[in-house]
Amino acid sequence: MFTHDERLPDAVRHLQIPATVIEVTRRPGSIVEVRTVKSPIERYFDDAMAIVRTENLTPDIQRRVVPGFCRSGVEAACAEAFRRRRLKAGAMHQAIEADLDSADSLRKRLALAFFDDIERTGDVARRLAGMGGADQVMKALNEGTHGDYDGDLELLARDAERLAAQVGALVTSGELASAARALMATGHDLTGIWPRAALLGRQALEQALDDLWGAVAPRVREASRHAQLLCLDAFVRHDELVTGVRHAWHG
Repeated sequence: MFTHDERLPDAVRHLQIPATVIEVTRRPGSIVEVRTVKSPIERYFDDAMAIVRTENLTPDIQRRVVPGFCRSGVEAACAEAFRRRRLKAGAMHQAIEADLDSADSLRKRLALAFFDDIERTGDVARRLAGMGGADQVMKALNEGTHGDYDGDLELLARDAERLAAQVGALVTSGELASAARALMATGHDLTGIWPRAALLGRQALEQALDDLWGAVAPRVREASRHAQLLCLDAFVRHDELVTGVRHAWHG
């Protein structure tokens, strides 16, 4: 359908409906230009790379502009991940947007994306460190926004785009568990389904443990899973639950 209203493509993106958005522009001389519209996240990083590769721009301008585009791209990925998850949980659009409006820093946006909790900014760097050293990317983006980054701008753009992709792929323990239950409830022969459901269930358990340690004992997250399970009853006062988690883990 033809429309000038941005709410339709926004809704399509938020609901993850497969669609191609085409932009039609009339140029001077009645020339019609048609192009595929990319997501806001892609546009930020495309703009960043375009600035990096523009030869007639001074390095001073590039260093002021590129980190800002990269940071905006990561923040947009955080917003998209948080919005998608909260909508699936039944939250109202107005409440979701209010939470995003209150997240006025990159660290707060990441806290919403990782934990659904803007107060957990202190856990963000630790979580990023476990994602291939992405904590250094966050540090570089914050420095660059204030004009203090003197590293390779193209490398920064690529690292930031990778971080945005990782944030966009975030799956919560609840979503993994729901997927496992959905597989088991198909009513088909479980011979081929069971391994996939078991994998999803294990991933859900791992994510739940990471979330627990991030909230109550961050240093425990650095230990092996076996050690984490041994420590579990010191923090979870529910013998049956602790026993069930251990049995589920060891299969």
